Amino acid sequence: MSTTPLGARTAIDAQNPWPGLSAFNEAAQRFFNGRDDESAELLRLVGQAPLTVLFGKSGLGKTSLVQAGLFPRLRQQNILPVYIRLDVRDRSAPLLQQVAAGLQVEISEHGVDAAAPNADASLWEHLHGRHVQWWSPKNQLLIPLFVLDQFEEVFTLGAENADAIERLRLDLADLIENRIPLDLTRRIEEGDLAEQLDLRGQRYKVLLSLREDFLPEVEGWKGELPSLMRNRLRLLPMNADRASLVVSGNTPTGRTHELVSDDTAREIVRLVAAVQTGNEKTGWGKGSRKAAEPPWEKLEIEPTLLSMVCEGLNEKRKARAQAAIDAALLKETGNTIIDDFYQRCVADVPDQARRFIEDSLITEGGFRNSYPLQDALDQGLLTESLLRQLVDCRLLRIDHQLGADRVELIHDRLTDVVREHRDRERLRRLRYRRRMFMIGSGSLILLLLGSPRLWLRCLCKHEARRPGRCKRYV
Repeated sequence: MSTTPLGARTAIDAQNPWPGLSAFNEAAQRFFNGRDDESAELLRLVGQAPLTVLFGKSGLGKTSLVQAGLFPRLRQQNILPVYIRLDVRDRSAPLLQQVAAGLQVEISEHGVDAAAPNADASLWEHLHGRHVQWWSPKNQLLIPLFVLDQFEEVFTLGAENADAIERLRLDLADLIENRIPLDLTRRIEEGDLAEQLDLRGQRYKVLLSLREDFLPEVEGWKGELPSLMRNRLRLLPMNADRASLVVSGNTPTGRTHELVSDDTAREIVRLVAAVQTGNEKTGWGKGSRKAAEPPWEKLEIEPTLLSMVCEGLNEKRKARAQAAIDAALLKETGNTIIDDFYQRCVADVPDQARRFIEDSLITEGGFRNSYPLQDALDQGLLTESLLRQLVDCRLLRIDHQLGADRVELIHDRLTDVVREHRDRERLRRLRYRRRMFMIGSGSLILLLLGSPRLWLRCLCKHEARRPGRCKRYV
């Protein structure tokens, strides 16, 4: 179980205002721009119901929205956010115990005054304790919000731990729908436990965040969890104006950094839009743009890709000791950002694993392909630790397709870069084989040309040891 999202250790400041493919954390809220409306709407939804579902496509920044957009607003309203990324492969205890552990971590880290839970009590029982309360250091009564991020992993990685996932489904249903669990009902009937519990109260909330392609799987739980259908927010791509705020750092209270001018910010947004549509090779450094470039107001930008491009440009700026990212730097290096990202991800990856990525995770035509995860592990193409490394750096992801986990590139935008690396490597290997063939052929020819006399000399030296044999050659 993780109580902080991937990338939360990234240091975000005025010289490093973009986390790349990592997420903005709560400490970086000042640099999280362009999502004010979504943050406010998510806060409103959390306030009106026990369960909120946030969903959207990969790369739209759901974790950043939750951490840097929602959490600071929650604290202003005396709601205690408890970030959880379930370790769905854990078989040691019911998965809901990870949620309970996450609550205790938040209580400790933020100086919350609360009674320690009974070691034998379930999370439901603890949250409904008649005398259980959570008080902030400012003596304000708090309400916990359990945020289960990347919830799609319940259906991907959790497929190999089916019994635990089924238990989680029932436990979450009891928690969210505020139903008394069956085992607790029996205990209440057998004793005086009811006096210790507030059975009707619900002093907590839950937020599930997941990729939208897993909505059908989540909705399969609606028999036990009808609340899944009621309170939702779909996260969409950014428009160009909001994306330019991410780049320029403009906010109502001033700029968060001085690294990019407004004009250059617009050019970066244009570049990212071109990358998304596969037209970047006609942009910077490759000639003039296409005449049919979409109008500014119709551009839709993926925040994660935008952040990756900005981070890459910023690394180039720092390497050159420039004060700002200017048009010249963008023109010179803009098209290499994704290539540089791929190079960093595979820099220390074994050749076999790199060849697997380049040969198996894209088709011969250059389209993204997926590969059975278990087969990749069984065949030694990947290891568990290497897979985790490549997922954490946001090169690969695990997808659940047709009842099985499959590994694939995280984004279609990486396919061109991976294909180019694959083709270069194949050409290098072909040239190497040709060179070795030529060397081998030349050696064989030389051997054949000189072999009769050499063969006779060797043979006669052998025969010379035997009296009366081949003496005329010795």
